[in-house]
Amino acid sequence: MIGEHEKHIKKHKRLRLVVLGFTLILAVAAAMTEVEPSKFPQYPLLVPLHYYSLCAVPFLLVGVGVGEKLEKRSGPPEIWAVIHLILTDMHNSIFPPDCNKAEHRVTLFKLSKIWRGSFLIPIERSHHMGRKSRARFQVYDDGGQQRQEQGVAGETFARRSCVYVDHLPDVCPVLGPEPAISLLQRIKGLFLKKPLTDADNVIVDSYAQKSWTARSMVKKNMLARKSMPRSLCGLPVEVKGEVWGVVVVDSRSETLIEQQKIDAFYKKHAAVMSMLIQYTL
Repeated sequence: MIGEHEKHIKKHKRLRLVVLGFTLILAVAAAMTEVEPSKFPQYPLLVPLHYYSLCAVPFLLVGVGVGEKLEKRSGPPEIWAVIHLILTDMHNSIFPPDCNKAEHRVTLFKLSKIWRGSFLIPIERSHHMGRKSRARFQVYDDGGQQRQEQGVAGETFARRSCVYVDHLPDVCPVLGPEPAISLLQRIKGLFLKKPLTDADNVIVDSYAQKSWTARSMVKKNMLARKSMPRSLCGLPVEVKGEVWGVVVVDSRSETLIEQQKIDAFYKKHAAVMSMLIQYTL
């Protein structure tokens, strides 16, 4: 299976080729704008080429600028490959080699600011697990109820220190094994919300409170029979003296037995990761 960092390298190369192509076309179009078709009556095609070149140059300039911006924003692929190796090495030093990689993960989150606020989004993950994830954690500087719904990643960012949570309740098996149902029943289930029992609500409330997760997210995962981590550890990532993002170690196990290994490994590699990230800015 192709890792997400390898896909990133291929995507970066394709983007570089697109920028190079736009640059070459821009150079040709700019040269055509300098040609006066009236001096070369034997070449009637020069008239439309000259006209279209004048119209195309502004758009090509914008295209080259946007392409270079996207290329710079994606960061050097070689750097991300090294960061991926660090996360994978961290995973290997914490979890047993035969563990389920989907249930025991090490993820790098980056702070991204948009008009809706500041969010921590996953940008790299250990082993073959990809970046593609719907996990988004909004960061709140103030306290209150909103602070209680930013996940371990957001709590780590807010505290600027390590956050460790374990013995979280298991939200996945509460509903029991999924019964065999017809396709029509499945379609109906998309529009009908199954109510939770009192026992389910207790587990949802407990998980949401202990993990700083929005109750709606926990409830949604429970109804979808989607497993959630039972132990997590958040580690702040500092770049140039400021918290740039966080590394989150999550596991389906009740405890992260190797908590000391997590701290030791991260202290050893934090400076290297910080230096590598600087080259992507």
